[in-house]
Amino acid sequence: MSETADGDRWSTPVKLSDTGYAYSPPIKTDAYGGVHVVWAEGNADRNTKPNVIYYSRLDQGGWTVPVDIVATNSPDRTVIPSSLATDNQGYLILLW
Repeated sequence: MSETADGDRWSTPVKLSDTGYAYSPPIKTDAYGGVHVVWAEGNADRNTKPNVIYYSRLDQGGWTVPVDIVATNSPDRTVIPSSLATDNQGYLILLW
């Protein structure tokens, strides 16, 4: 979502996840004005445990198609993003 320049209203929400089992979405803006988000997803086959971390960014055309960046095939392990940061060169740093 984004607010208009005059602060009058918010844009329509955009659904980035289709599973219904998204967790812990840290959001970060970078020095260039880019907006980045990561989140964990689970599914019914894994008893909704988060086993994949996805990434998307907001650019001029809207949100990019989510990309899975971390995954585990073990039903006993979970992945949950705990922190998202950027360095002075614009690189993203993700801790999970």
